Amino acid sequence: MKTFTSAFLAILTVVLLTSSFTNEQYPDKMVPGIYGICNMENGAGAKIELSVNDDHTFHYYNSFDKTKIIDVKGKWT
Repeated sequence: MKTFTSAFLAILTVVLLTSSFTNEQYPDKMVPGIYGICNMENGAGAKIELSVNDDHTFHYYNSFDKTKIIDVKGKWT
């Protein structure tokens, strides 16, 4: 019985040590939704908005600089 316990503890120690040194990283999960800010001072209505969808599409809109409005749609990976 003592030999079985010693062998079990040795195997358990080796398994725990080898599994704790793995360099496996998991990517952050992209949460679908609409994110943004809005500036309503003086009726300007400038906004930045990012829409992330479950089907791996996105829509980014930025109207803070009225001379250079950014409106981009695409797919994310």
